[in-house]
Amino acid sequence: MQFVGNAVADEVVFASGDPEADKFVALYRSGDRLVGAATLNEQRKIMKLRRIIAKKGTWADALELLNPTEKKS
Repeated sequence: MQFVGNAVADEVVFASGDPEADKFVALYRSGDRLVGAATLNEQRKIMKLRRIIAKKGTWADALELLNPTEKKS
């Protein structure tokens, strides 16, 4: 399990996976900003979320990372 950012948040959401399973991503939100993230067996995602938090990225940025929209030609 890995954690980045701040655990003090307005809301915590399991954005992917399942806390009962062996893989998940939980996002910590304060207003419209991503302030923290916890993962289990998601090393690549936690590194990307760390960058979003460091850049003061938005909640939408984090959701886009986890659920990218399909690009149309």
